This record gives sequence, structure tokens and C-alpha cells, in this order.
Amino acid sequence: MVSEAQQARNEAIDAAWKAFKDNPSWSTYKAWVKSGYSSYAEGLEEQDLGVGSDIRLLATEAAYQTQEAAVSALKSTLDFTFNVVGPELLGVIEGAGVALVKGVDKAFDAVRKKFIEGKEPDIVAGFTIGMLAILTGVYIWNSAKNTANVL
Repeated sequence: MVSEAQQARNEAIDAAWKAFKDNPSWSTYKAWVKSGYSSYAEGLEEQDLGVGSDIRLLATEAAYQTQEAAVSALKSTLDFTFNVVGPELLGVIEGAGVALVKGVDKAFDAVRKKFIEGKEPDIVAGFTIGMLAILTGVYIWNSAKNTANVL
């Protein structure tokens, strides 16, 4: 049979666990761990073993050391990310830009060699005739439009 004190401790542990599940954070995790160790320590004190308060102190110290280790690991990870991965990623992005420019340049050279090289006079003549045709069409259109307004 479970004593009333043990029942109260179990309820405190359950409440701390529910708080951690509802709001997972370092503080709710620490409260859950502390309530579990406190319950264990209080149970040992009830049995008059004289070690319950030592376990409570050890559990608190272990929680703080866990927090310090987690913060240290996070700092190491961020340091690695910003100092190693960041410059490498920047190098990849810069390399991609250079590759794009070189690719466009080579594509232009290939098109020029295949379709334009040696045909420059024909291409200039074609553009000239095209421009003259467009200008002639615009001139005739405007002349016809202005003549219609005069009549």
C-alpha cells in the first residue's frame, strides 16, 4: 500500500511530467527531474537512511551540470557552423556564380561560331533591311493617318 506522502509525491511527479509535455523547455524538464529525485530522496528520508538530502543535492547538481553541458555543446555546434560551414558555403555560392558566367560565355561563343562567324555582312544587311522595313511601315501608317484627318 502506498502512503499518503508517496501518493502526493507521485502526483507531483505526474504534474511536472504533464507540464514538461505541454511546454517542453529546459525549465520544465529540470522541474520534472528535480521532482522525481526529490520524491526518491524523501522516500529514503522516510525510511530513516539519512541519505535523502544528499541525493537531492546530487540530483540538483547533476541537473545544473547537464544544463552546462548542453549549453557548451550548443556553443560548439554554433561555432562550427559559423566558422567552418559558413565560409565553405560561401565558397560554393561564389563558385556557382563564376561557373554560371563562364557557361553563358561559352554558350555565346558556341552560338557565334556555329551561326554567325563568317556571315557578319549578311547579318548586318538583314538587320538593316528589317529596320528600314519597320521605319517605312511606320512612316506610311503615320502618313495615311494624317491624310485621313486632313480630308
